[in-house]
Amino acid sequence: MPVDHVVVFGDSLSDIGRKWKQPMGMVASCIRDNGLRMLAVNATGRFSDSKNWTDYMFRATAGRDLVVGTAEESIRASGEFHRLSSRWVTPPGGSRFRFANYAVGGAVGWRASAIDKKIGLTTFSDQVDEFTEDFNAVATAGDPGDHNFLFIVMFGANDIYTDEKDRNVSAFIGRGIIEQCERLRSLLHGRGLIPEIVVAGVGYPFQSVFFTSRLESLPSEEKRAYRRKVDRMHGQVATLNTCLRQHCEQTEKWHYFSMREALLALVEDAGILDIDPSSYQTVEQFKMISHKEDAIHFADPRNCLLLDTQGRRPLFTADQKHPTSFGYQYLWTRMLRLLMEKHLLFGALSEPPPLAPMLIYRWQKDSEVHTCQKCRTEFGFFTRRHHCRVCGGIFCDHCTRHRKTLDRPLTERGQSEEYGVRDCRVCDNCKDKN
Repeated sequence: MPVDHVVVFGDSLSDIGRKWKQPMGMVASCIRDNGLRMLAVNATGRFSDSKNWTDYMFRATAGRDLVVGTAEESIRASGEFHRLSSRWVTPPGGSRFRFANYAVGGAVGWRASAIDKKIGLTTFSDQVDEFTEDFNAVATAGDPGDHNFLFIVMFGANDIYTDEKDRNVSAFIGRGIIEQCERLRSLLHGRGLIPEIVVAGVGYPFQSVFFTSRLESLPSEEKRAYRRKVDRMHGQVATLNTCLRQHCEQTEKWHYFSMREALLALVEDAGILDIDPSSYQTVEQFKMISHKEDAIHFADPRNCLLLDTQGRRPLFTADQKHPTSFGYQYLWTRMLRLLMEKHLLFGALSEPPPLAPMLIYRWQKDSEVHTCQKCRTEFGFFTRRHHCRVCGGIFCDHCTRHRKTLDRPLTERGQSEEYGVRDCRVCDNCKDKN
């Protein structure tokens, strides 16, 4: 039975316009265009250059867009899914599902650390409270019945990068996120439902051009102190990610999505995608999509005015912290890969599950993967790593026991130019792919 309820929690990476309903969202409308940073949003309220990964997810699963027509039409279309309701999405040729997105730009996974932060930063707990209210209302109205829920949770960066909690509480942040996920699970368990939960880890500081560009611009005498600060953040992120990953690997129906690995893959594929991972949009480009300018470029995302001086697409928006739409589209392909591996399909992904248009397989590095990506057996002296020649993933020998004849199989140096290559090792997930 496919998933029929998909609920997203998180911060600006997933926000489809809810920030504007928060006090700090209202303040943002008074900030001048040059005052970018955390309040740089486009005409639809998203923290990107028009779409984020949840927009691409909705398109792939519902067969239609949330960003449509004018900015006003897009805001209305997205607003229908800001909270769970009795509304069903029925895509052509797919299974029906409900979708709700509770993510708010600037939200933290754990509690805000100081009073000034509490004023501007909402929390995962706030979002779970809203979902609980909505879920009980829908259930009281004679639903949800026998349904399958998928929760996708992307939190963590604001706790460290914006709220700047010290490194000693990183494990508490992780446990706080897990605690809220357990609240969700308990809520559904009370109605006889067991949800699937995908929890995303956090990207590391220097995977954002915000930190790298700042380091490069500082006078030499300030660079060492700033580098120490970023290194401390790096340690916090590592502790947080370890906490989340270990819990997901040890808990049934919990799945870990590594933002770090997704961003590493994005950088490796940047040349293919014609993206510059080290560049960001200019203020002039931001004004083209600013909520203060009556303009948004989603009708022509390849507008030449949005390219950098080398003619490539900047990976980051003008605030230097959020991906542009093309970066978000790539992140969705990585999320889709995880959902397909775990058979968490819904909407138009149900029968049969298609590949995303931008899905680009890559030969994963041994250093990135420590357990079989199918059975989770830990690699060691007696359990070797083996690559699938279709997707490039790393598995144990048992989970790559199938052999196929392939055209242009994947190799360590990229896709081969050879056709009809016999006895290629493939994983269980790729054995039936043409």
